[in-house]
Amino acid sequence: MGFFYLGLLKTKKFGAMNIMRMIKTLSLMGLFMMSAWVHAGTTFKTSGVLSQDLQTMEWNGATLMVGILSGVGEVYDSTSGAVPKGSLMLTCGLRALQLKPSTELLANCSWKDSSGDELFVVSERRSGTTDVGGGGNGTMSIIGGTGKYSGMTGDCTYSVAWLESPWMTTESTCTTD
Repeated sequence: MGFFYLGLLKTKKFGAMNIMRMIKTLSLMGLFMMSAWVHAGTTFKTSGVLSQDLQTMEWNGATLMVGILSGVGEVYDSTSGAVPKGSLMLTCGLRALQLKPSTELLANCSWKDSSGDELFVVSERRSGTTDVGGGGNGTMSIIGGTGKYSGMTGDCTYSVAWLESPWMTTESTCTTD
């Protein structure tokens, strides 16, 4: 293809204006291609251990829990540097309504990496329990972040296991847009 362009440059039909147009067009095409590469989706997995600081109350035959989850996690199996492998600090505001036999859970979480950049996720779960030995599966939406995660969006699936109070573990698989 390069020989084709060199041949065109040698013809009289190509003046200085046409060469400039061709350079601008090729540069623009390169930027579009680079933009697609930079924003290509990343797949990664996380695992974490969190401590619960929850308040509970009985409400309309159900148990309502609100509070904070905090702990540490690890990003592993990442397919790109957009979400680098490494340690995370995990903090979540949680609201859970346990209606036997199911749970309605919503958590707004911040995952802070070692550089201080944060990824923001919203977790939802409508199955399983919050009892010791219980847990369940849910979904998370990546809604943005700071620094390298600014503007990032995506989706995750996760599972959680509730251990002896105050501990729980979580595993997730995520894909960014």
